[in-house]
Amino acid sequence: MMNYNLFIFALLSSSVVAVDFNYNDPDRDWCRLQGITTFCCDTFRQSPINIIPGNAVTEPLYTANPLTFGLGYFQAVSTGRYGNNGHTATYYPEDNVVREITGGPCGCDVYELVQFHFHWGDADIRGSEHSLNGNFFPLEVHFVHINRKYPNSTVALIMPDGFAVMGVFFYISNEDNDFFNGLDRLGRISNENDETNLAVDLMPLLRFVSSGTYTSYPGSLTTPLCQESVTWINFLTPVPVSSKTMGRFRTRIFEDNGQTLLVNNFRPVQPLNGRVLSTP
Repeated sequence: MMNYNLFIFALLSSSVVAVDFNYNDPDRDWCRLQGITTFCCDTFRQSPINIIPGNAVTEPLYTANPLTFGLGYFQAVSTGRYGNNGHTATYYPEDNVVREITGGPCGCDVYELVQFHFHWGDADIRGSEHSLNGNFFPLEVHFVHINRKYPNSTVALIMPDGFAVMGVFFYISNEDNDFFNGLDRLGRISNENDETNLAVDLMPLLRFVSSGTYTSYPGSLTTPLCQESVTWINFLTPVPVSSKTMGRFRTRIFEDNGQTLLVNNFRPVQPLNGRVLSTP
């Protein structure tokens, strides 16, 4: 198993460059931040986007070589760290179990899970970064995988296929989702830089997405420096999350040390710029 833990925190907080950004920027494109214009503003495969499944092009290779989850993904429980970096709540597996995806949009390459994190809003009508037919969801989770053919994250970040990120939408349900057992205990990571050890059962989520319909497109990280190194895999069937869990995301985690609630941590949708949306 490759050791990416040293770069993971930096990847989410500032894309491996010390850039001070926040979600209170009026356009949340961060185009005015020094040194990032070339990456975030003047390029053509930025993320997120509005996903229109009716416009997706069927890719026969996705059926001939389907998207596959490695056996490690079906390990009963993952153990790792759960942290607040001031921009999101992020879970880092640390149990030495290799969780991989291959096939489909990944082709013959193998991508290894390094972390997953959340984007959410202050109301049920917003929160997700991607939209589906123009509609947003209250919560979206991103599973970040690195391409194992590259020796390190520095190289992967400048490659168009450096990362594969799986995005999953959530809708409000009356029932609790067992995936959030522990992940909704946000009081443990209320303040920036707080961390806690946590065991997470991925199976309640995997049974929804492992055989679900998805679209894929070439895109970018959604935080500065917004490197265009991501193959996005967006599952189209939303997964339930309870109002109680969403209430905890909205009231128990802060950007700082208890002063500013962390909500609406999403980037606006970006132009498609002629990119092809693919589906099996």
